Amino acid sequence: MKRTTLCIIAMLLTMTAMAQKPAVKEAEISIEDIKTVLEAKEIFLHSFDMTEFNDGVYSIIPFVEEYENGKLNEESLIRVSLGMNKTDVRKFGERADEWRETYGMKRRQNVHTLMNKAGIYLYPVSDSTIKVTFNMENIGSFGAPLHKKAYGKGPQADSPAQYSHRPFKLVPKEHAEIIRLPLVMVGSFWYDERYDVYRFCGETEIDPELTSEILKNCPHYFIIGIELHEGDL
Repeated sequence: MKRTTLCIIAMLLTMTAMAQKPAVKEAEISIEDIKTVLEAKEIFLHSFDMTEFNDGVYSIIPFVEEYENGKLNEESLIRVSLGMNKTDVRKFGERADEWRETYGMKRRQNVHTLMNKAGIYLYPVSDSTIKVTFNMENIGSFGAPLHKKAYGKGPQADSPAQYSHRPFKLVPKEHAEIIRLPLVMVGSFWYDERYDVYRFCGETEIDPELTSEILKNCPHYFIIGIELHEGDL
């Protein structure tokens, strides 16, 4: 009887020890997991909260600027008007109440604020071209190709350069008739003769005054941003 009891105790202790062993459990897929997969495919996402500018009335003009050796290429400048950050629903006449209902406005409310979030999405479409999509939530979007340059130096001088990206520092803006907001820089790697490597290194955020050291080294880059032009409803 004693021996049987000891066997049962030993079995219970073994089962308890097995139950306490750590085990891998499947976890929910997170936003960070998705972002990691996308970036492995050279797809990069940036998102910006624009709501603090909704105290004013502005027309929204995204832009893409191209710089070569620090100089703006005026001929390649892209500017697109996406409309206003607010709309007066009375301009829809008999459909004004329909608009109010759709967007959860009060019955006597006339001005609807549209501007919430801006998204900038970058993805490769070929070895020599990156596509940028600028999306203004609730308002509109546009896309443009960013054409790469060759390295120009080093053992791969004639090959399309590798490109990377940096966000701009987001600093408070004074009220003005035109508010310029550079958001993302996309630039080429450059050849470091001293170490015989191509690199893209420097600040993790770009100074909006374009004084960052990385811009002095980068021979070819694009600035993607938005201008807010003061207007009336």
